[in-house]
Amino acid sequence: MKHSALKGTLFALTAVSLLAACGGSGDASGITLTVWEDQSNIATLKARGDDFVAEYKRLYPGAPAVTINWVEQAEGSAMEKLVTVASTGNGPDVLAVTHDTIITGATAGVIAPISYSDYVANNMSEDAQLAVSVVSSTGNKSLYGYPITAESQTIIYDSSKITATELASFEALKTSGKKLGITATNDGVGYYMSSLLTDAVLFGEDGTISTSVNLHTTKALNNIVSFYNDYAANFIDVSPDNALASMASKDIVGFISSPYMYAQAVETIGSSIKTAVLPTLGGEALKPFSGYKAYCVNSYSTHPSIAQDLAKFLVNADSQWTRLDAKNYYPSLAEDEFTDDIKSTIKESVVDQTFGASLALSRRMPSISLMANYWSPAQSTFTDFWTNNRGSMTTAIATKGLAAIEDKLAGK
Repeated sequence: MKHSALKGTLFALTAVSLLAACGGSGDASGITLTVWEDQSNIATLKARGDDFVAEYKRLYPGAPAVTINWVEQAEGSAMEKLVTVASTGNGPDVLAVTHDTIITGATAGVIAPISYSDYVANNMSEDAQLAVSVVSSTGNKSLYGYPITAESQTIIYDSSKITATELASFEALKTSGKKLGITATNDGVGYYMSSLLTDAVLFGEDGTISTSVNLHTTKALNNIVSFYNDYAANFIDVSPDNALASMASKDIVGFISSPYMYAQAVETIGSSIKTAVLPTLGGEALKPFSGYKAYCVNSYSTHPSIAQDLAKFLVNADSQWTRLDAKNYYPSLAEDEFTDDIKSTIKESVVDQTFGASLALSRRMPSISLMANYWSPAQSTFTDFWTNNRGSMTTAIATKGLAAIEDKLAGK
């Protein structure tokens, strides 16, 4: 059992960090911390921000008042925006990001290493720690984010139209004659279709070795040939954001997505919405990418110490339970750090159990900088497979397409 310094407590600010953040002056004008957060999450998190402010005031009644300013900013583009505005003083103190963008911020010097690396090491899952780590040219590893939540890919489906049994395997789906939506071309296709590459090597076992890449492996090739020849007819090409409209028009009975679409699907379709792990292919589980969200601290923050404290607070066990309970966001904590509330919520929710099962089957998306070079050739390869090779896929065509991705990663 790992020891959690914050387990069972709400808050753990230190006087040293507060005085540093305030310049030790006790300036009565107060401190405003700006947080960039995805629009869909702000309403849920405002109460946690209020808890932070209240506990700070209780512990340090003579210190300047703290106010949190929540600003809508999509997680996927937050780091790119920070790079352009950080040095102007117009950026946030804390920002929510997707883990694959952390390397960009660290390299540009716009995010600071986290102050509470021991807390992350003692409380977060191993994959979550790797997701927020950056390895320098000298081999030193530093943590640049506080993991917020973990996510993988699942089927979001209408249980009044198709059963869990019919979704258990590609073979069963084909027998049902029903169709699912999947991002099969263009933007996002590399993220979703890479689940077929079950035994492929992508930057080594932990996603950090630039020279360790082998995509055209035996199972990956077999899966590609099988999917595009035998099962592509049971899918239509549609992004998760547009899939609900396709469900409403009865073109599909479900779609493959990361969990962010679940709540919207329930709101749109109703209580018949369920989730399932991806179907097996040839009796074996697929291996989708998993991703992590994290809070980073702006290197140019004028209140860096309190910003670090806030980021840490917003990922503690209580905060992660809040997201789980309100939005079904799966915790990034190590399982032996799950609180009773988290365990109880997961036990009572088949949806949360499905998200956890999918995460266990996943490949953590590598955070190495070279991963940025994967998406464009992957998009070209998988788009070409769908457009030109459904029903006519061969091992040779699959090998050529995957080799083209490898060549780009090798700088050829």
